[in-house]
Amino acid sequence: MASKANLSRTKKPYRDEESRLGKGVANLRKKFKKTKDLFLRGKREKNIDAWIFNPVNLPKFGKEFWFMQFVSTDKNANEQIFLTFGHSEGKVKVNSMTLDSDKLDQLFASVCWAYQDKKISILNNASKFSSDRHELRLKTSDTDISFKGSYPNYTITIKKGGKIISKLNLFELKTKQDKYEFYEYFKGIFGSEIINLYMNFEGTLNRKKIRGRALVQKVIYTGPFIPWKWGRLTFNNGSTMEFFNVRLGGKRLNYRINSDLNLSDRKTGKKIHLEGVMVEEIKGTPFWIVQNEDKKLKIVLESYSEEDFTFKGLGKFWYREHLVKIIYFNFEIDGRVIDLSELGGGIGMLENTAGHMI
Repeated sequence: MASKANLSRTKKPYRDEESRLGKGVANLRKKFKKTKDLFLRGKREKNIDAWIFNPVNLPKFGKEFWFMQFVSTDKNANEQIFLTFGHSEGKVKVNSMTLDSDKLDQLFASVCWAYQDKKISILNNASKFSSDRHELRLKTSDTDISFKGSYPNYTITIKKGGKIISKLNLFELKTKQDKYEFYEYFKGIFGSEIINLYMNFEGTLNRKKIRGRALVQKVIYTGPFIPWKWGRLTFNNGSTMEFFNVRLGGKRLNYRINSDLNLSDRKTGKKIHLEGVMVEEIKGTPFWIVQNEDKKLKIVLESYSEEDFTFKGLGKFWYREHLVKIIYFNFEIDGRVIDLSELGGGIGMLENTAGHMI
């Protein structure tokens, strides 16, 4: 017969295993509830401020980030300002920032930069994030960024070393173009929810007046990162264009998942849609070509500054933001030719990515 001491030693491993199993089941239930809660968001009222200012409880493989772009529409201007910040479920490394959602004081990866005749680096660090009904705030030891207000009027203030780098007032478009849009797509446990606000802005960058068009975007994404090319161009006359190209594989297997373009015409407010758009870099040069198969659309872009990101989690993902100037634009559509004599020139951003990460 085993002694009481031996029985005690025998039972303990089983108790430990039972405890670990119980914790594992509880953790799975918690993550499933997060996914269920996220999917139910689509049935809730689409209140702009509620979507912008409220972070969500992320499920497994979930990512949440905000992206803000401010582009001057003044002729021959090159000013652009960018702010990107967000977090992920689990542990991930963004540039030199290590983020862990299991920590109580979870930090947000935050990158802010601008261009005004030269590149201006403002923030590339993990930041303390806070939010309430009408404000998002990022703070580090030397940087303080606040986005606050209520639709359709917001203010963003960017401070570094106690000095105001930029202060911008955002307000509603006065054209017939879309002022905002909600987008949702889910397939199985993967999917995305996006809100885009299209706005005017005016204010200062390094004490110089700046005005133009703003994009304020909030993305909730559940799933893997796969390579894409995305661009948003802002023309001097207030028209805008976005193109998106997602492909899998390389030279042998190059499967197109999505490849389209939308031009938002300032004069009419209509969106012109085009499928089958290709985005190609001219190797060894700063130039990019955007065109469709029958060449009725052809755009030449010149990159004049860039910012790199790297993401490491389950896999590795590389991401580069190019600031681009529109060198050539010709679009034949419905018996009409749209070119730069009508649009007035312009600038924007082109994103190029590589790798895969969950």
